[in-house]
Amino acid sequence: MKTHTVSQVRLSPTTSYYIRKLLSQTRSRESININDLFFSIETLTSTDILNPSLSSSKTRTTRTIQKLEDLVFLHQNLHSQMALYKSYEHEVIVLEQAIFQILKNIG
Repeated sequence: MKTHTVSQVRLSPTTSYYIRKLLSQTRSRESININDLFFSIETLTSTDILNPSLSSSKTRTTRTIQKLEDLVFLHQNLHSQMALYKSYEHEVIVLEQAIFQILKNIG
């Protein structure tokens, strides 16, 4: 008898918190639908995928989550060094836009 195990594919709490904080700070600067992006974060923090029937969906979700984790890591590092290197400001904005675009595509 085959048993299906549930594989948890989730955005880390730290990354989720950081993105929520970023969205809150960006709310006044950008004309984006914040509620849709918050919903996308909720989706990624509570995703449980049943194997193996949804393996392609799991692969896609895993890639999306990993990309968000990587972008947030880069954003944190560059943002923390902006006081020293003003030239990083453009890169930080590009990373924010990439993060928001991924979230828009989920919703």
